[in-house]
Amino acid sequence: MDTKSICRTRRYLLFPLSLIILTACSRNNGPSQQELTANITSRLCNTIRGAKALYWDMSNGVMRGDIPGGLPTIKNPGGYFIHSGYPALGFSLPAGYRAIELSDGRTNTIGVNVLRNDDNVLWRYVTTTFFGLTNAQQVVQAEVNQMLANLGNPQFEILCSNNTNPQLAPGIQTSVATRLVRAGNFTAQFAVNVNTFPDLGSSFIGIEMTMAPTAEYDAMVLETFLPIGYQLLFIDRETVRDSDGDGVPDGQDREPLNPNIQ
Repeated sequence: MDTKSICRTRRYLLFPLSLIILTACSRNNGPSQQELTANITSRLCNTIRGAKALYWDMSNGVMRGDIPGGLPTIKNPGGYFIHSGYPALGFSLPAGYRAIELSDGRTNTIGVNVLRNDDNVLWRYVTTTFFGLTNAQQVVQAEVNQMLANLGNPQFEILCSNNTNPQLAPGIQTSVATRLVRAGNFTAQFAVNVNTFPDLGSSFIGIEMTMAPTAEYDAMVLETFLPIGYQLLFIDRETVRDSDGDGVPDGQDREPLNPNIQ
């Protein structure tokens, strides 16, 4: 398998934020959101605590009703990103961040890298087509390897790991892989979804990745990662989702799981 091809993936939002039951609370003076989440433990990976535990659970489809502060929102908007080839992919950015558009017509790639101006915080959203057969476990390993190379190959450990193989439809092999890792002074989370069509010899890949210095990661979950991701919930999924990667949204595609028929 061509690792470079896998690493050129474009990602779509994976974790089902629509499942989140948000508990709104109002406060004028009191503990910060990070302080309020400091002792929360993941229901799937009980070795992690804080906002990263909430984020991990939500990335794996677990409903959480204990996010403080109400709906995740950008508290300090600094601009707006709209993908030039896919206007439905648009959202507000926090001040001090920039968005780098990702696009490749050969692989139907659409995505964006959102970077803090010091390049130490990253939120990525990409989807792409891989012309071959692969699975989420292989793709997530390639993504982790790419991050490690970009950081200078520091020592790393996997804090949490989850693999599932949900049944989507006959003729489709679906795999999901999530990883929470610590690499040097950074913490990163990966969520990968792959729909493989053996009869077509193609795989449709979605990847979401977040990274920040470990000392800041929980704060970034609350201030940046969740607020950006939550905005994408307002996208009409039937209008913008392209399950078979043929460039035609599912809502307009006669066969949304067959890239040869639009």
